Amino acid sequence: VDLIKERDRINNYLRNRGFYSFNKEFIYFDLDTNNLFNKINLKLGIQNYKKTDNGLNNFHELSHKQFSIDKINIVIKNNRLNYSNKISDSLVSESYSIYNYQKINYNTRIFKKSIVIKKGDLYRNELVKQSYKRLISLGLFKYVNISFDTINNNKLIGNIILNPATTQNLSFSLDGTNNERLFGFQNSLDYLHNNLFHGGERLSLSVKSSLEIQLLLTDSKES
Repeated sequence: VDLIKERDRINNYLRNRGFYSFNKEFIYFDLDTNNLFNKINLKLGIQNYKKTDNGLNNFHELSHKQFSIDKINIVIKNNRLNYSNKISDSLVSESYSIYNYQKINYNTRIFKKSIVIKKGDLYRNELVKQSYKRLISLGLFKYVNISFDTINNNKLIGNIILNPATTQNLSFSLDGTNNERLFGFQNSLDYLHNNLFHGGERLSLSVKSSLEIQLLLTDSKES
C-alpha cells in the first residue's frame, strides 16, 4: 500500500464532499511491529480539528464539518492606477452578486458557463479548480482569484476576484526576406478584440503585405 497516495486519495475525497477546512495533515498512520514476524499492523486514523481558546493556552477538539455555499460574490476590479472605489455596475441575482468597478461590461452568460460552484451546494474543491481554469481560458482576465469566508460555522461565502485583461490589442511586425536572390520585406498588422459583444466573443483581423526586389546579373557582371 502506498501510504502517501492513500493519504492524498482520502484528502481529495473529503475535500470534494463539503469538508472545506480539511487537509491531509489530519490523516495519520500508526505502524506496529511488536511481536510480529515480517508483518506490520497498520492503523489509519483522522485527528479532530483543534481550536485554541481566546486568550488561553489550552485548546479543545472539534469534529470536522461539511460546508455549503451560502453566497457567491464576483468582483471585477479596475486596472487604472488612479480610480475611485465607485461601482460602475452591479447585479444581484439568485445565483451570485456581481460588482463591476470599471466601464467594460460582461454578459452574465459567461459567468454562468464558467463558474460551476453553485449556491446551496456542498463545497467541492474540484469545482473550484474547474471554475478557475474556465475563467482564465476566456482570455478576458489576466488575474483570477477564488477564496472563501466562513460564516455561521458551516457556511461559505465565495469571493471571485477578476482583473480584466486588455480588451483590444494592435500589433505590427516587419521581417526581411531572401528567397533565391529575391530580397524584400514582409509586414503584418494584427488586430484582436477579446470582448466584442460583451460575451467573450473574439474578433481577429490580420493584414499582410510584402515587397520583393530581384537582382539581375549581366554578362559584364554589373548588377
